[in-house]
Amino acid sequence: MSPKKPHVKHNNTPDIGDDELLERVAWLHFIGHNTQSEIARNLNLSPMKVNRLVKRSLENGTVRIEVNSRIATCIALERCLKEAFDLEVCHVAPELFEEKEPMIALGQAGAAFLKKELSGGKILGLHTGATISAAVSALQPMDCSSAKITAVCGSISHLVSGYSHETVHRLARVSGAEAYLIHAPVYASSTAARDVFLAEPGISKALDLGRRANWTLCGVGIGKNVSGISDGSLSKEVLDELIATNPAAEIMGYFLDSTGNIIDAPTNDILVGPTIKELRTRKTVAIAGGQAKKKAIRAAALSGLLHGLITDESTAEALLR
Repeated sequence: MSPKKPHVKHNNTPDIGDDELLERVAWLHFIGHNTQSEIARNLNLSPMKVNRLVKRSLENGTVRIEVNSRIATCIALERCLKEAFDLEVCHVAPELFEEKEPMIALGQAGAAFLKKELSGGKILGLHTGATISAAVSALQPMDCSSAKITAVCGSISHLVSGYSHETVHRLARVSGAEAYLIHAPVYASSTAARDVFLAEPGISKALDLGRRANWTLCGVGIGKNVSGISDGSLSKEVLDELIATNPAAEIMGYFLDSTGNIIDAPTNDILVGPTIKELRTRKTVAIAGGQAKKKAIRAAALSGLLHGLITDESTAEALLR
């Protein structure tokens, strides 16, 4: 007597939960290359439901699409930027025609850099802003428990989103890396107050780790946005003095003129972060782009402080004009 064949269900929706149904539809469509009509017929679903499930699988992160190809124009721009600004690392993200700042493009490019470096068990320093936050948001969960990440400047802010505390926490959660924070404002109220912060063991440990970082990632601030960069931690007197210097850009708490020189600003002596000497020895990669920041990025690129730049296609073209 021959053994019974297992019963296979055809043209009926499997008796499964909503999550598994979503995953099954995603698998059939994106991996099995089934059309939505074929999925609807085989799972006994309406075409409209299948369409909704496919869309939801993209929206909730069940499916993430990676384009494993490089556009020749972007590769050529990278080569030119490396040569023009003596960069070790450069990545130009293809133009996505975003309405405002190119956060999607920069976020994806930044996430690719983070993934590569964290996977190698590196030490990464972060001085964050919107672009660094976008890169962390675009990163998929990974196991990088041998890696370490640290804030490189004071990371306490009354603005939660986009700043070092929040971003370092999120990066630690998504990567499994060991994280260190600097429980201080970006700028202290005086040099004496700064010295007190720097003497704290926890802050001293984070700053020391930042000195040993394989890479330090930062954004590029627009110089005229002094009050936004300082986040209310500076007195009106210091703010007025700083604005009078007409800064073109900001990197890790230091302000630059249009030719990339570090300005002799009153904030230099109260920054809870690296010294100017330390800043010059760090391997720093800036993630920055967009129409509004082109002058600031040019100043940063001319400063000699950057070893790498992650930017978008239109900004790269503007920097080379």
